[in-house]
Amino acid sequence: MTIFRCSGVLPGIVTVASLMLAGCNSDASAEAERLGRAYCRIVMAGDEAGAEALMTPALRAQIAGLRAHDARFRADRPGDAPPLDHGLRLAAYPDVPQDCDVTVEGPARVIMTYVPKGDPGAFWRDRLLLVRSGDGRLTIGDIEFGTDTRVRLRTWIKESSAG
Repeated sequence: MTIFRCSGVLPGIVTVASLMLAGCNSDASAEAERLGRAYCRIVMAGDEAGAEALMTPALRAQIAGLRAHDARFRADRPGDAPPLDHGLRLAAYPDVPQDCDVTVEGPARVIMTYVPKGDPGAFWRDRLLLVRSGDGRLTIGDIEFGTDTRVRLRTWIKESSAG
């Protein structure tokens, strides 16, 4: 089941003006939903290259830098766990989910709700933070992992590159 919702910035007041202020037009929200659905399929497949293809050039450059750091780490410190020992972090938890739902919070935020394999009553949520690329496509600018908005993909990359 896919959930589609567009939240306004003025809770409880549903007017055309509040939806426009929140940027909740049907075209932008539909595009955000499509990107979220694509990301769901990618995470469930464990497809790092597919995930990167949906990201901004700047985020992809950070990932490339981390991959280069990981290669140097592996060469310099054989036997130690490298930064990408478990792969690129695509979601809050490394487990491959069995299901994923998408909730759109306007054209720039998509909540991903993942259900882990073997535990249909459990779930975790991440949030895709979307931006327009230079060619006008909606892309992933960052990912907030879990409920703590300070835990993000960009932060994880920076911390993983420091060691």
